[in-house]
Amino acid sequence: TDDHYEENLSTLHYASTAGHIRNRPAVNMDPRSALIRRLRRQVQVLGQRLASAHGYIVSITGRPLPPDLHVEEPVALSHEGAR
Repeated sequence: TDDHYEENLSTLHYASTAGHIRNRPAVNMDPRSALIRRLRRQVQVLGQRLASAHGYIVSITGRPLPPDLHVEEPVALSHEGAR
C-alpha cells in the first residue's frame, strides 16, 4: 500500500483538470477605441471591395473609370493606442 495514495490521486486529478484549461487572452480596450478599431477595419474592407468592383467594371467595359470615380490610395491612419 502507498502511504501517500490519496495525495498522489489528488495531485493527478488536479494535473488532469489543469491540462484542460484554455486561456483566451483579450485586449483590454475602452469602448471608444474598440469602435474606432472596428470602423477602421470596415473602411479598409469597403475600400478593397470598391477597388475590386472598379476592376470588374473596367474589365467588363474595356474602358478606364471616369475621373470622378477614381479613388485615391487610402491614407494610413495612425494607431489609436500609440498615444
